[in-house]
Amino acid sequence: MKAKEIGKSVLKWLFILIFILVGLICFSQLMITYMPGLNLGAFFSQNWRIWLIWRSILYMLILVAIFYINKKAKNKVISPKSIVMIITLFLITELLNLMYVN
Repeated sequence: MKAKEIGKSVLKWLFILIFILVGLICFSQLMITYMPGLNLGAFFSQNWRIWLIWRSILYMLILVAIFYINKKAKNKVISPKSIVMIITLFLITELLNLMYVN
């Protein structure tokens, strides 16, 4: 696979991700506007384990995508040190979330 094809593939997936995020933001705004009695804070605090698992799955998908892109590229896109830093940031973020919940 050429670098140009990889770039187009990555841009396509980034566009899809941005489109999904914008859609979720619009949906959230509609929910807040038309359901003002909904207490999302209580919902998230009651279901924090489910959200922890969900975020962990997303982190794993991100890391798999990084490894896949790094493997397909002729020149290494991301150094191993950067990958370790990304994993460390994920772990720190989740530990802070766990401290906040408990």
